[in-house]
Amino acid sequence: MITTPTQTLLQAYASLVLHDANEAATRLRVIDRVLREILGWLDEDISPEEHVTEDGLTTYADYILRTANTAIVVEAKKAGAAFAAHAGNRRVKLSNAFLQSELGTAIVQARDYARKLSIDFAVATNGSTWAIFPAQRHDQVKFHESTALVFWSLDDALNESYQEFFDLLSRDSVISGSLETNLLGRTENQVENRKLGSFFSTNARQTLSNPVFPLIENEVMTSFSDSIVDLNDESFERCYVATPESIKFDHKIRMHVGRRQQLVSGTVLRPMKSSDAEQLFAKIQQSSSASRKPLAILLLGTVGAGKTTFLHYMRKVRLKEVFTQDAARPYPHWLHLDFLTNSPNITATDFIYSSLREYINQDPFLQDWDKCIKNAYADEIKALRSGPLAAMSGSQEKVNERIADKIFSDYQSIRPYVDRILRYATKHSAFFLAIDNVDQIEDEDIQSKLFTEALAISRSLSLNLVLALRQGTFARHRNSPSIDAFDFEAVQIDPPRIASVLSKRFALVKHLAAGKRGDFIAENGARVRVEDISQIVDLLQGSVLGTEIGTRIEVLATDDVRLALRMTREFLERGYTNPGKAIEYHRRTGKYVLPRHEAFRAIILGTRTVYTEDFSPIGNPFDSRIGVNQAQMLRLYVLSAIVAYASENGFRFIDVAGCLIPYKSGVVKRRCRAGDAGAVNGTRAARVGPRCLGWGWSIRTTDRRTAVRPA
Repeated sequence: MITTPTQTLLQAYASLVLHDANEAATRLRVIDRVLREILGWLDEDISPEEHVTEDGLTTYADYILRTANTAIVVEAKKAGAAFAAHAGNRRVKLSNAFLQSELGTAIVQARDYARKLSIDFAVATNGSTWAIFPAQRHDQVKFHESTALVFWSLDDALNESYQEFFDLLSRDSVISGSLETNLLGRTENQVENRKLGSFFSTNARQTLSNPVFPLIENEVMTSFSDSIVDLNDESFERCYVATPESIKFDHKIRMHVGRRQQLVSGTVLRPMKSSDAEQLFAKIQQSSSASRKPLAILLLGTVGAGKTTFLHYMRKVRLKEVFTQDAARPYPHWLHLDFLTNSPNITATDFIYSSLREYINQDPFLQDWDKCIKNAYADEIKALRSGPLAAMSGSQEKVNERIADKIFSDYQSIRPYVDRILRYATKHSAFFLAIDNVDQIEDEDIQSKLFTEALAISRSLSLNLVLALRQGTFARHRNSPSIDAFDFEAVQIDPPRIASVLSKRFALVKHLAAGKRGDFIAENGARVRVEDISQIVDLLQGSVLGTEIGTRIEVLATDDVRLALRMTREFLERGYTNPGKAIEYHRRTGKYVLPRHEAFRAIILGTRTVYTEDFSPIGNPFDSRIGVNQAQMLRLYVLSAIVAYASENGFRFIDVAGCLIPYKSGVVKRRCRAGDAGAVNGTRAARVGPRCLGWGWSIRTTDRRTAVRPA
């Protein structure tokens, strides 16, 4: 059940009207409580019945609300005063006709008090209707040309429009400048800086958050993380998209090169397709036999396609039984090396060998003296006993001590010890070395050296190598001697459908949240008890999957799973500010779609309080950002031309310089080129690069929808 002071206030006001209560009772039972309990004004902020003296006449202002930088006069009337027969518009012009009403009379009275006290803002209220307006202005705008913001009923102010009411009149909002922003607008000179965001960033509401998010925060952060590799095997399998039904398998590998060429010879496996996935798993299972020739796999994919996730999926789910540890016999091994964790001061060879030794120390077979270490050093121990240590054969204890010193010296040197152990281990079982995130190293010389060292180590120790690379990285290094000399099995990772990924992640959130209970404070101050917070997940999921918001996320992400997950996380945290009634309605009917405009606002803003292009997945086509007023709409001009071309059948690319002919004279001289538009998830896509007038754009047209985001 919902228990809330809002209901108490509404009942109190209804009782006042019923009993025709006077102004004092209205102030005591309703207005005082709204100011203190709802809007957060402190006792020291409120001055009741303050003297207003001018020209020898003294009157009394009902309330004066004061902060360090502003003040408000509040004129109170008794409950039931006929301020309005029915609700009107929120913003009302203070015209002569309007001021003839009873509400207008109260506004004029509050205005006169405010002017006598040199206070700029005033409020007129009967406990139910609240009118907030500028009493005096300093920008040469007449009072009758100003507007008031009117909340026509207490029920509206405390329920449907609570957030707007609170953001306008609460103590924190008034201190932040809410009255100036909403009633006066921008007052400072905009000549030096015409960016609206620069002004509104200081006055924007700082508490854009979803009240229910804390209940599912841990589950959402776990499930919608960019990396799910740390999940347990069951959760990992729940949220991994193995075979999305609509993935295209026949489009060519795209590289950022002049001519599109086949970058790898032979057949390219696409493991997101069931048949190809089975071939890949079979190859790894066959290679797990020690008698097989070492396998070399080149895992190619775009940014965010899921290369790292795929590697962990193979190890944790599909090939879990292959790498099961068995104390009775040698078993295959898998080591995943993430170069994101490598310090720039450590060479690739040192990092690989240090990681291999750490793996050896943790593996029950490889660290065992009797099962592995003694056998790995058997030849050298035999040579030492029959050679340099033969003279000490009478003292077996000293011989063993010297042998131990030798092995310990190799262990401290790392490389000799690892070589010995793994050469022995790979004679009896397969060892897979998966190298990931090489692309994070920006220096191409270091990348090339890393490839060479990793391949040399794999050859030397007979390791099966799995090398995960972005397509662009492979294109730059494909002709290097290290890669060219190695016979790779090429594997193409196609990005999964965003809708499938989100569906799986929501399912995991619901699984993790099942059976948990909690409560939250709704937007109107009510405490809402939720017996099973997985019901919240049903509400959120139903408002995303198969809706316009889900479509927008998929279009804006342009196959970048990481970006789609980030956008979803951010709007789940900040997108819905009024979920209390939605949850109650969903309980009764089992069906409710949250407002799409709030989710879209959260996607646009991200973690910011106002829109900033640098931090948003959506660009601003109305600002070319080149500092030339005549070219302010240049982006919109170029983009409209590109989208028109991309909508034609047979579109391949367009030289954007052709769109810029009217601007070439001294304004725009840079050229950019839209890349090939291929069939991606049934849509036509074009990428403009490298940087179009200071920004790269990714453009996608889906039916009649067009999405533009930073490339």
